[in-house]
Amino acid sequence: MAERKIYLEEWLVEPVLRDRIFRADPRALNLDWCNTEGQPDGYIAMIKDVVLSIGVLTPVLLDSEGNIVAGCGLVKAAICLLLDDIPALRLEDLTPEEWPIFTQSMAHYFDIVRLEKRVFRSEARQIIAMAADPSVLAVPA
Repeated sequence: MAERKIYLEEWLVEPVLRDRIFRADPRALNLDWCNTEGQPDGYIAMIKDVVLSIGVLTPVLLDSEGNIVAGCGLVKAAICLLLDDIPALRLEDLTPEEWPIFTQSMAHYFDIVRLEKRVFRSEARQIIAMAADPSVLAVPA
C-alpha cells in the first residue's frame, strides 16, 4: 500500500477525506466567487490564528476550474501567512456519502473559531447550491 505524507496542518481532517487532498497554491485560486457578506470583523485574523495553532480542519473546496466553493477565508489567511500551499479537495471528487462528513467538519470548524451559526448557514447554502448545479460557477460569455 502506498503511503501518503500527512502535512502537519492536515492532521484534523477527517481520515476518509485525506486520500483526496491535494496541495494548492492559494495565490493561484480564483477568489471571484467568494461571498464575504456576513463575515464578522477579524474573520481572517481568527482563521490565521486557528491555522497557526491547530492546523486545517476543513480543506478548501474547489471546482474543476480552481474556483473556491468553500474556504475563502482559509485562502485569504494562507495568502496573509505567505503559505506556499494549502490542503484542497475537488467538489466533484466528493461522494454523496462524504458530503455529510465534509459539512460536519465545516460546522465543527465554525464552532472552534466561534463564528456565528448564520455565517456557517450562509456558506453551507452556497456549497449546496454549487454542488447541486456546478454551472452556477460558469462565467457568462
